[in-house]
Amino acid sequence: MAVEESGHFPLCGGGAADSATGGESRRSRENGCCLRAIQDSQLAKALFHLTGRLAPCPQDSSLAPRPLDDAKSHYRVFVTGATGFLGSHQLVSLLKTGRIEEVCCFVRARDGHTALQRLQAALSSHGLSLSADQWARVKPVSGDLSRPSFGLDGDAFATLAAGRFHALYHFAAIDNFFLGWDELAAVNVGGLMDVIRFAWGSGGAGGRLPVVFYAGSCAARLHDVYRAVADEADGRPPRRLGLYNNYGYTKWLGRELLRWFARRGFPAVHYDIGYVARVGADDTFTSLTNGDSLEALLKFTLDSEVMLLDDLPLDLTCPDYLAHAITLHSMDVLATGRQSAFDLQMRNPHTISLHGDVLPVYRDLCGNLTFERSVGVREALHRHYANTKELVGSTLELFLDTITEHLPKQVEVLFAVDPSRVYRHPQLNCYKPQFSDLRAFLHHLKTRVQFPSSHWGPAVAN
Repeated sequence: MAVEESGHFPLCGGGAADSATGGESRRSRENGCCLRAIQDSQLAKALFHLTGRLAPCPQDSSLAPRPLDDAKSHYRVFVTGATGFLGSHQLVSLLKTGRIEEVCCFVRARDGHTALQRLQAALSSHGLSLSADQWARVKPVSGDLSRPSFGLDGDAFATLAAGRFHALYHFAAIDNFFLGWDELAAVNVGGLMDVIRFAWGSGGAGGRLPVVFYAGSCAARLHDVYRAVADEADGRPPRRLGLYNNYGYTKWLGRELLRWFARRGFPAVHYDIGYVARVGADDTFTSLTNGDSLEALLKFTLDSEVMLLDDLPLDLTCPDYLAHAITLHSMDVLATGRQSAFDLQMRNPHTISLHGDVLPVYRDLCGNLTFERSVGVREALHRHYANTKELVGSTLELFLDTITEHLPKQVEVLFAVDPSRVYRHPQLNCYKPQFSDLRAFLHHLKTRVQFPSSHWGPAVAN
């Protein structure tokens, strides 16, 4: 999407973009940018104000990454989301390079001790470990990304940013398909705003800015629809848009926010990441993307009134590969100062099938569901799933929604691979996806679903 040099995005028209409705949030005042403006279809105005405060010389090409004097230098890096599924793998991967002098891990916690405990528990839960020497290089920092300035006071935020980091790895996000805008935007959009402010404070005008390596989502690929949605009166996705949801919308906004800076010399990379699951020793997937997996599957059922009957193979990417690929790329950028592209696809497809706890629990819940379009996702999940929360962590986040008018195009967009954007490296081995053909994928899907509601008719034929 083209960005005009005036700082205004073409996705927004005039008039409504001239004033924001409602009061400004605390983060709005802190950032010099009205988060409500983004919510209300005023991304252009929001970005204009944000960049106006952070980048007094937005066209200054000297902000681009420059190589260090010694390509083997050790780096000080800042990582958000290190307790998450992909972020924990990224932390381990970075430390294994032997080139990290210190990694400052920002963790949602009340103090540094609690932050360290959360980090240790997260790595253990994902089967990861660090040596004593590697742990000595980890510096936990406590705070809250959903609050202004990481939940720190102004002086503490400025002092932390003044640490002169070489790179910021921003992996923190709320990955959830059914939460509302306010809950998701505070972290997924507002948090990124603070990361950019933090990066600016770590370098400053005329100084060497750290490179921001941002873990994006393939959900942001539906940008044409999100752009249209942003033109609507309230700037929010309609309730039922198939795979279009508040999570994908916030990740798209985050990508466009960072792209605005990148086009003006700000050193940043957006990693387009697909759906992730860990591969075990027997080449099967043993761990899944997040704790909202079964909710996503139920949301699919409630929104589309389509119920799965059997296993459904999906091509996913393992976190070990992603973390290694991002480490290889980011170390090269830091060492050489060469940044070939802003937007890179990180893909290494394996095939995963629903099995284990997923289908039995799902079928049991679906047997009690009434398929009424008036039933809200949140209410239905609370009613039918409140007592089985302990099973969430071992279930599969199914990346599907309605197989009516939306799914074919959405699947084509979300699973599409652009060879010119895929990151390749001699040390990376890629696997061939099982469903490289959209038609084959949809045919396979049709044989494994049924329509419980008479409104949708009988089961789909082969």
